[in-house]
Amino acid sequence: MEYAKAPTDLMIEQAGESANYFTFMDAPGAATRHALAIRNMVPLARTQIPFINTIVNLFKRGIEMTPGIGLLPKAGREVLKSPKQAGPKVTDVVAKQIEGLMIASEIAYLYDQGRITGPAPKNAAKKMAFYQAGFQPWSVKLGDNWYSYRRIEPFNTVIGSVAIALQAWEESGEVPPTETILRIGSGVAGNVLDGTYLQGTLALQKAIEYGETNPQRLQNLIDRTMASFM
Repeated sequence: MEYAKAPTDLMIEQAGESANYFTFMDAPGAATRHALAIRNMVPLARTQIPFINTIVNLFKRGIEMTPGIGLLPKAGREVLKSPKQAGPKVTDVVAKQIEGLMIASEIAYLYDQGRITGPAPKNAAKKMAFYQAGFQPWSVKLGDNWYSYRRIEPFNTVIGSVAIALQAWEESGEVPPTETILRIGSGVAGNVLDGTYLQGTLALQKAIEYGETNPQRLQNLIDRTMASFM
């Protein structure tokens, strides 16, 4: 009761940090600050990419919960290098990895049951069979219907990574070699880039890229943006 009435400065600071973490509003890192600076210099960019910091933090959460990959960020590397000196970070990193493993094990079960999918096969015949069997890419089957999980961050990163790895393993019949692992990484990147929150970024990038040869594309983007304010 004493601390509830008069919390210490440290308690207030930690509460603020936790609130920012759970609402994906952590302070931006160096790379994110550079991205924000570039966005602020490009006309229309703020209307198309309003939430850079939130997007980055959502992706970070997904990475943190992905088994194995979650050890690559700074906190994970510190824990691997010197667990004793990492202090409270050990508990945090381990908890997220356990959470990710629990999600991954459930994904593996659902994938084996044909109730969760990754990308559609690239082979034309396999792709046709995939759709004819009623499957939908990047989706989970609930009841008789398929629902896409690509917009559900930060879990999309975990689910997509595991589904891609399982599909690659299934197609090769063995533990994925280096080239397959690279393909998994490419698939995960493509999955993230296709997220709803990055559609504005991609639209702006393409409008700028094709602006000289197809000025109507940029005009269409401007028209859609202005219409959204009406």
